[in-house]
Amino acid sequence: MSTPPAFDAAPRETVRVAGSGLTLAADIYGPDDAPTVMLMHGGGQTRHAWGGAGAAFAHAGYRAVSVDLRGHSDSDWSPDGDYALQRYADDLIEVAATCTQPPALVGASLGGLASMLALATIARSGRTPLASCLVLVDVAPRIETAGRVKIQEFMRSGMRGFDSLDEAADAVALYNPHRPRPKDSSGLKKNLRQRGDGRWYWHWDPRFVSERNEAEEQSSSIVRTELSDAATLIDIPTMLVRGRMSDIVSDESVSELKKLVPHAEVADVADAGHMVAGDRNDIFNAAVIEFVGRVMPAPDGGELGDQAEERVILVEIAVCRGGIGADQVVVVVFRRLAGKHAFARLLVVAVTHEALLVAVIDHRRTAQGQHHGVAQHHALQQFILRNVGPVGADQGGETAHV
Repeated sequence: MSTPPAFDAAPRETVRVAGSGLTLAADIYGPDDAPTVMLMHGGGQTRHAWGGAGAAFAHAGYRAVSVDLRGHSDSDWSPDGDYALQRYADDLIEVAATCTQPPALVGASLGGLASMLALATIARSGRTPLASCLVLVDVAPRIETAGRVKIQEFMRSGMRGFDSLDEAADAVALYNPHRPRPKDSSGLKKNLRQRGDGRWYWHWDPRFVSERNEAEEQSSSIVRTELSDAATLIDIPTMLVRGRMSDIVSDESVSELKKLVPHAEVADVADAGHMVAGDRNDIFNAAVIEFVGRVMPAPDGGELGDQAEERVILVEIAVCRGGIGADQVVVVVFRRLAGKHAFARLLVVAVTHEALLVAVIDHRRTAQGQHHGVAQHHALQQFILRNVGPVGADQGGETAHV
C-alpha cells in the first residue's frame, strides 16, 4: 500500500468572521470560489484540530473554513458567559450564511451538536436549507455516562493550569492512552496560553466549564429531547463517523440516531476513540471527503489528478456473515481518488481451509482477478454482488467499519 502524500497543513489565511453578536477566528484553506466545507471542533478544542482535514479538503478542490467556536482560542468570549448549545448554533448559522452556496457541515462533538440545532432552527423557519450535507464526528443525541464523566474530569482538571507544556502533554496522553505521546510538546502552544503566574492554561473561557459543561448539559433529559427533536428535522445527506473505541457514542447511540435520521450513513473508524480526526487523520479525511464528494462534488477534483492512483487508503474492515462456506469473510474497502473523480473500491477476501480467494468490485465496473498473486474466484465475486452490492448502493443500513 502506498504512503498517502503529505499535505501542507498551513491555512491560506486566518480571518475574523461574524457570529451572533461577536466575532470568530477562522482558518481558510483552498480557493474562495470552491464549494465550502465548514469544520467545527469539539468543546475545549480549537480550529487547529482540523489542520490536516482542512489541507486535505483544499487539496481535493474545496474551500475549508475551520472556525474557533465562541469562548475558544482566538474567537470572542461570550460577554454574558452564556455557552448554551443554541448560541453555538446561532453562530454557525451566521457563518454559513456568508457562503455562496450551502456548505457541507463537519462537526465534532460540540460542533456536531451545534450543527444539528442550526439545521433544525433553519428548517423550522422555512428558510433555504442551511447546508448541503452533515458529518457528525463521534457525537449523537445520546452519549454514554462513562465518556461524559471522563470529559468532565479532563476539562476541569486543566482549569488549574500546568507548570510546563510537558505536563500538559502528559495530561493529554493520560486522556488518550491509545495515541502516542509526541516527543515535542511545543505544538500545544496553539491550545495553551502562558499567564503571568508562569503556568500554562487551556485557551478557552473558564466559564465554558464552570457555568456550562458540554457533556453535562447534553446528559440532561431536556437537552437530549431537544437534540432528538432537532435530528428528526435533518433531511440532508448525513454521515456519522464514530471511533470504534469511543466511550461517547455507543451502539445504542448509533441505533437511536438511525431511528431519528433513517437516511444517515454510519462509519466506524478502527483504532480511534472520541478524537477520531486526530487518532486516524488520513483514514478520517478519506472517508469524509468521499462522502462530501458524492453530495457536493468539487468542480475539478482538486490538485490530485493522476497522482491519486497512488493514493489508496484502507478505510473499512468488517466481518461479513455467511458466504461460500468460508471460515471467515472480511470486507475491505479502499477509498481511492482516481483521476478527477472519487470512487470507492471493495476488496473482499475469503479465508478458507485451502486458499485465500479475492475479488474486486467498484461502482463503475465488476472485475475479478489476481491480487498480489492470489487466484481468481468467480463464486466469491457473485457473493459480493448478492450480499454487499456495488459501492454506493443501499446496504441495508448496516454500519460500515472503517
